Amino acid sequence: MIDDFHLFTRKKETPEERVIKIILDRISEEEEKLREERETSELHYGDLKEIIMRVLDPNAMRPYIRREVSLGRITEARVTASEVITQRVKDLAVELVGWENQIPEKDRL
Repeated sequence: MIDDFHLFTRKKETPEERVIKIILDRISEEEEKLREERETSELHYGDLKEIIMRVLDPNAMRPYIRREVSLGRITEARVTASEVITQRVKDLAVELVGWENQIPEKDRL
């Protein structure tokens, strides 16, 4: 499970890269699980096809896709808020300079 810290500090991957990584990890997990159940190291084509179809099932992938959409929305909100804050600081700095210029030099910040 990804904790809040890792949601915002992980390596910059695209949503597509993250989904592909999840798919490959889930396929590997399912393969290993089936090998343990059958007590064999060999899997047949039919087994692999079944695993892939199960992992790629839209219902199984929905939470992962929705998570990526949510992460994208969070990033968009953070960028937008950052731009708004930056513009506000610039506006206030201009106002501050105007007030500073009206104060004698010896009393300025």
